[in-house]
Amino acid sequence: MGVSQTQGEFETALFFAFALIAEAGQPDLDEHLHHVADYTRWIGGLCVRQGLLAPERAHLIAAASVVHDLGKVAVANEILFKPAALSRSERGYMQEHVPMGATLLERVLSRFDRWIRPAVAECAVDIAGTHHERWDGSGYPGGLCGEQIPVAGRIVALADVMDALFSRRTYKRAWTDDEVRAHVAANQGAQFDPTIVRIVLEHWNEKPAFVVTRPVAVVGRVHPP
Repeated sequence: MGVSQTQGEFETALFFAFALIAEAGQPDLDEHLHHVADYTRWIGGLCVRQGLLAPERAHLIAAASVVHDLGKVAVANEILFKPAALSRSERGYMQEHVPMGATLLERVLSRFDRWIRPAVAECAVDIAGTHHERWDGSGYPGGLCGEQIPVAGRIVALADVMDALFSRRTYKRAWTDDEVRAHVAANQGAQFDPTIVRIVLEHWNEKPAFVVTRPVAVVGRVHPP
């Protein structure tokens, strides 16, 4: 089946529907998903301009980014919305949403194999399963390091953290632009791909700007814990 605009729109809409269903009951979720997708699209575009990523691949990553936390459907709201730091056991429980999300996507998307391109399904599973890995190998669930982590997971990891830090949560205040930039820079080569961070920092002032539409965003727990 050839790639068409209609097919791409169907895949994007399907992923967004999956994400909304899985994370139903989280106020401001729609806004969070759009923000992560927009940050992902921006970072992917920068990588395309640097010759590090093909345009079609960047588009796939942005479309699939919204299912990054699909596994949270199995996480209790008491943990997602806890207004304090998680205990060690709670963090371990929370981390299970990553392999759970990847497995769930594999099972669900296999039933859409006539309509979803294999590369698109693979990209979505990669994102759900690796967006909490760290460049230095200290992430989860697989302890992958460096280029062992699929580029889709590396890009969405940064996009997800950026939106989490810029947003107010039940357990944290919104960080300032300088604070978020400093955090990204400090984690270059540790949490994040150093090449991607270098490009992002060089074009920091070009990042998407979002209008705050609600005084408090209470999307479920994301980075950092």
